[in-house]
Amino acid sequence: MTAEDARWNMVAKQLAPNNVTDSFVLEAMRTVPREDFIAGARKALAYADCDVPLERGRTLMAPVTLGRMLQAAEIRETDLVLDVGCATGYSAAVLARMASMVVAIEADPEMAARAESILSHRGVDNVAVLNAPHATGCPRQAPFDLIFIDGTLEAIPEELCHQLTDTGRLVMGLRVDGLARIVVVRRFGTGFGHEMVFDTQPPDLPGFERAPADAL
Repeated sequence: MTAEDARWNMVAKQLAPNNVTDSFVLEAMRTVPREDFIAGARKALAYADCDVPLERGRTLMAPVTLGRMLQAAEIRETDLVLDVGCATGYSAAVLARMASMVVAIEADPEMAARAESILSHRGVDNVAVLNAPHATGCPRQAPFDLIFIDGTLEAIPEELCHQLTDTGRLVMGLRVDGLARIVVVRRFGTGFGHEMVFDTQPPDLPGFERAPADAL
């Protein structure tokens, strides 16, 4: 089976049967080669229905989890997106297929350099990769239409929420009573609201240990 066949199977046999129906999401994930963002023998797991371990303690999110989060994000072609914790850059590459511009931040300098190299090699020219702390976001490029957090946190990060436009969305995994749930935070002018959209188990994202403990 070729990598292209594997991508089509991922969409047809993993995403579509698990309520990922947005054609915009399906086409983006059908197009971007996951294997390019995984090193060595672990490339063989690129299209498996599971999280894939990366180097330096990081993880590539399972396709179904990523697809459902992207669908919940309601991405528009005009969106300016902040991708928090991009690791080797796969999520940023998928977001770049759907949005106008992506600012991808990665706290690990080696990971950030690798993401920038892979994206450049692939000719992705609407992503800017920054080596920066996850919890601080990117205030100088704010406000963002969408903030996409690549993993699960213990609380909704208030500092990042204030980097949204007045009608912006933030999508993340949130640990609630020991369970992980995908949450969409929406900004309404100066106020915020959030909804739990589905239960899942994205990997924890480091770098928020000193973030505000109180959820919005």
